[in-house]
Amino acid sequence: MHFRAAKLLSFVCAILVGNSHGGVLVENSSRAITATEIFRTDFGQPTLSAAFGGARIKYGGNNAILWASGGGIDVVYPAGSYSPEGPIVGGFGVWTNHHIANTAILQFGVFFPADFNFVHGGKLPGLYGGKQSCAGGDPAVDCWSVRVMWRENGDGELYLYANREAQDPEICNTPGNYCNPDFGWSLSTGAFRFRRGEWSNVEVRVTMNSIGQRNGICVIKVNGAEVIRYNNFVYRIPQYPQLAVDGIAVDTFFGGGSDYWATPTRQVTKFREFILSYE
Repeated sequence: MHFRAAKLLSFVCAILVGNSHGGVLVENSSRAITATEIFRTDFGQPTLSAAFGGARIKYGGNNAILWASGGGIDVVYPAGSYSPEGPIVGGFGVWTNHHIANTAILQFGVFFPADFNFVHGGKLPGLYGGKQSCAGGDPAVDCWSVRVMWRENGDGELYLYANREAQDPEICNTPGNYCNPDFGWSLSTGAFRFRRGEWSNVEVRVTMNSIGQRNGICVIKVNGAEVIRYNNFVYRIPQYPQLAVDGIAVDTFFGGGSDYWATPTRQVTKFREFILSYE
């Protein structure tokens, strides 16, 4: 699948999601949404920072290798690496800043080789709002982030940082969800699976909640199929009404904050073309 430039037409059909991993009731409706592209990575640039529009590389810049063709990057995870705070840094991180509106869509491609060892899990990119440190145990009162994670055997999930006290209790009561009291929430684990030896085209769509309401939206699609949907998130609370979608949160590493998550061998993934659009 090739992502469209400049404009893309996305048809969002609300459905009832109700598998063994839980879901939410969405009213039956359909609507055509026109999204406008505002950023696209240029991997033909000479540096990783330039490829991401001049954004600061947070960690692991030497682990991301630009393809000679300019079409993407290889990302290296050295043996023994896990969290960026660990003794061996694997993967890389860069959070872009675009100060966009209430609804945004991120698209990117990721490739896991045929012999990739998923171990216990690792981080993949997503979207964020507020400060660029809404991860790693942050209480997420004045910020939020939604990222994708892989788990054992390539099981996928939504990984949420947002104000814990403000969320709908039903989220944590849903089978397949784990609401960690100190770190991010692992939601809909196993709702889809990354396949080794194949490209996965991932789309993450976020719509901010109305102030004082639990109506924030997050939808994840993989290869065009909707695999996760939540319509009851709280991304912003009345004390921080200005929060919106600020940009792309690119994090990829094994873990997890302990060596339990570490990859036992050097491993490599591939990424291509990050596209950010807004509505």
